[in-house]
Amino acid sequence: MQRKVFVVATLCYAAVVGYGALVWPERVALHFGADLHADWYGSRGTAILVAVALGVCMAAAFVGCAALVSRIPLDLLNVPHPSYWKQPEHVAELRRRSAEDMYHLGAVTIFFLAGVLILAVQASTSVDHRLSGAAPILLIGYLGYLTGWTIWLWLRRYRPPAR
Repeated sequence: MQRKVFVVATLCYAAVVGYGALVWPERVALHFGADLHADWYGSRGTAILVAVALGVCMAAAFVGCAALVSRIPLDLLNVPHPSYWKQPEHVAELRRRSAEDMYHLGAVTIFFLAGVLILAVQASTSVDHRLSGAAPILLIGYLGYLTGWTIWLWLRRYRPPAR
C-alpha cells in the first residue's frame, strides 16, 4: 500500500513540476529568506532542472533505502525492541515493515516538496515574489507529522505483541 502512495506522491510532484514549467516566468524565484521574500533568482530552465533533479534524487533515495533494508546486516537496523525484532523468526517482518516505512516517509516527504513547489510557483508568478503564509504552516505540519509518526513507530508499530 505504501509503495502505491509513494508512486502517487511522485506523480503529483511531477505534475507540479509540469505546471511550473508551463507558468513560470523567465525569471523564477529559487530561494526565499526567513521573511518569505525571494532572495535568489534563476531562469525558468534552471528552475525546471532543479525541480526535476530534486524529485529524481529524492525518489531514488527512498526507493534505494527501501530496497537496501532487505539486504543490510541486522546490526545496522536501528529499531525499538531489538531483542524481539532481531530474532530469526521476526527478521522477515522487521525488514518488510522497515521497507514499508521508507516508502511512507518518502511519500510524505515528496508530498511536502510538492507543496513547497506549488508555493514557490505561486510566489514566482506573484507581483512581490513572496511566499504565502501557508509556507510556515506547511513546514510546521510536515515536522509535526514526522514527530507524531516517529512516536507512533516507537510506541505502537514496533512494539512486540503481548505474549
